[in-house]
Amino acid sequence: MYPISVSISVLAYNHKNFIRQMLEGVIMQKTNFKFEILIHDDASTDGTADIIREYQVKFPQIIKPILQQKNQFSQGVDPHIYFNWPRAQGKYLCLCEGDDYWTDPFKLQKQKDFLDAHPECSLVFHPVDVHWQDGSHPNDTWGPDSVKYGSLDQQIWVKNIIPTLSVMYRWRFHKEPLTLFPQDMLPGDWFLHMLHAQVGKIGFLPETMGVYRKHAGGLWYHPFNDEKYFVNNFWKHVNFFIYAERQFNKDYTSYIAEIFGYFVDFYQRNPSSNLGQLLRNQAPQKWDDLMKRLCNQSGNISMAYLRWKLSSAAKRRVYKKEYFSLKIGKALQNISL
Repeated sequence: MYPISVSISVLAYNHKNFIRQMLEGVIMQKTNFKFEILIHDDASTDGTADIIREYQVKFPQIIKPILQQKNQFSQGVDPHIYFNWPRAQGKYLCLCEGDDYWTDPFKLQKQKDFLDAHPECSLVFHPVDVHWQDGSHPNDTWGPDSVKYGSLDQQIWVKNIIPTLSVMYRWRFHKEPLTLFPQDMLPGDWFLHMLHAQVGKIGFLPETMGVYRKHAGGLWYHPFNDEKYFVNNFWKHVNFFIYAERQFNKDYTSYIAEIFGYFVDFYQRNPSSNLGQLLRNQAPQKWDDLMKRLCNQSGNISMAYLRWKLSSAAKRRVYKKEYFSLKIGKALQNISL
């Protein structure tokens, strides 16, 4: 039924310095099955597409590119939904961004073997090394925290424990519509993990088999750090939790409050900014709904903000809920335009 067992969905944009290592990490995979690389270049301007063409010539049966002449993401088009996922032939699907890479030549085989042996699991993942390209932070490992959040099937609803490049799905969308996956939200990978966790259990291989890069050109290098990021992505983050509440019947009020907490912190550091006006102009009704929701949930907001802002339980005990209530109340008064 599946002549190709695994499809690998790759998005690339201005990844000239990274794309070779990413492609080599896939090409080196040693498997007893066929796999395909569905790579979408979103009109890169740095020569990324030329490198992809080079590899397509070498491996025409594996590498299946779409090379855009006009950037799709900037037009609100999700390349996964419109260009990559609809052409996936594999029973299983993996993700890997063009600036990340795999380090274990048996990664795909190990994950496929696991899913074959565990039909109750809808996905399997592994830890990855986190590498800061500019050396601004020490390298780390990204994986689950079973001590803090319990089982993997519990953790996934609390935080994004699954690195994008580490996951292999028993692809849900061969039988169900891609409309289950909303477009205008972030982070998309976490929502995709949730959608699969909704229909099966989560498997885990405790072997580090890839590298996640943090670099200045990446979306997640320093999120919520400047006005441009908020203008482009604030509502996408809010939308994520609104959609998650609808799809998974869970309450994410404290998470929405946390997103707003980032805005409050930025606003206090930049009191002359008109960011509040910009965000309200983008979505007037959503803004009003958000204000009402936050004001009606002051207790949740207080605890969410304190969890995010304060670094230790000892500090949290020192501060009262009223600290944040007062702070956010002043901010709401100033930005309720």
